[in-house]
Amino acid sequence: MPEVAGIGAAARPAVRAVRRLVQVTGELSVVLGLVVLLFVAYEEFGVVARVAGQQQILDRQLDQLWQSGAAPPDASTVVSPAATTDASAEGMPLARLYLPRLGLHWAVVQGVSPADLRTGPGHYPGSQSPGEPGNFAVAGHRVRGTFWDLDKLVPGDAVVVETAEQWFVYRVTGTSVVAPTDSTVIAANPADPGAPPVRQLLTLTTCNPRWGNWERLIVHAELAGTRGKTAGRPPELEG
Repeated sequence: MPEVAGIGAAARPAVRAVRRLVQVTGELSVVLGLVVLLFVAYEEFGVVARVAGQQQILDRQLDQLWQSGAAPPDASTVVSPAATTDASAEGMPLARLYLPRLGLHWAVVQGVSPADLRTGPGHYPGSQSPGEPGNFAVAGHRVRGTFWDLDKLVPGDAVVVETAEQWFVYRVTGTSVVAPTDSTVIAANPADPGAPPVRQLLTLTTCNPRWGNWERLIVHAELAGTRGKTAGRPPELEG
């Protein structure tokens, strides 16, 4: 009677090789899955913790600057754009930005380089100071703890900016999505770039969509009120 054998001896090395390949592939898949999970965990918690730590430092620096009188001037003082965009001020805090709807606030630094934006939102050099005629333009990464939920702002929402002596309350007028190369949104007069400013605007920019950077989400706002610091915090922050 012919022998009923499972696998011939000649085929056994090939079978072992296939089994080993399957084993190695499975192990690599597990490792890759762990790497992805660690990356997601870092994006969820590590980035937030890093920004929060940097913000604590910037908050202390900003308080020290304001107490010493060395902070950039308020909009109540007429200054040239060059006076507020000196390269030596790159990375230094200049104001606080509050988004009451999201329950978030940050110290805004001067500059929008990768190093600047690692600490939180940054002011576009060349754009106006808070409250000035023109456009106070601010960029931030689309990460949790920064501008992750910027798309949740709706017309009428308050955006509050704090300087050494004043509060500036802006109101959101709308949002848009543009190409990364569209710099008109941060112009002093976005409706007519190159023309003199006629309104007191604030613009927030971030990457769009989440986890992508091929578009920019833009939040447009216009100044609705100004309040001296001696009068206390604006009602928009007391809700």
